[in-house]
Amino acid sequence: MKFHLALFIYSVSAIFFSCSKSQSMSCSDANYIESSFFNNTNGMNNSQRSITSIYSKEDWDQQYLDTKYSCKEIMAQFFFCNICCKSAQNEIVAYNGKKYAFENSLSITEFTSELVDLLGTMSIGSDENQILNDSINIGN
Repeated sequence: MKFHLALFIYSVSAIFFSCSKSQSMSCSDANYIESSFFNNTNGMNNSQRSITSIYSKEDWDQQYLDTKYSCKEIMAQFFFCNICCKSAQNEIVAYNGKKYAFENSLSITEFTSELVDLLGTMSIGSDENQILNDSINIGN
């Protein structure tokens, strides 16, 4: 009986921890924006990116340029990013774990634009950027 219980606990633990393809972030719940979108077809170890930013959750609700989307929606929905707000620096961690830092003097829309520009130059990000552009062109 103890063997079956141990096997059950091990199996549940293995399934629970192996299902997450998100990068871990040290961020309080009050400052965390979790994306419910995953890029499970990217072939990478992670199916989400991580952004740390100096901005508040409310800042991320600002409209992105002349689109129907907020900055938060652009990054969470189209680029599969979790966001840690009120951090010391603007930074993104790509699917492969590489970090890219950005100036803290940028506005939230400038920061989002620079993120989109950077990700659009990457092989996987260029496909995601095309989906964003198609959505913007259809929606506006």
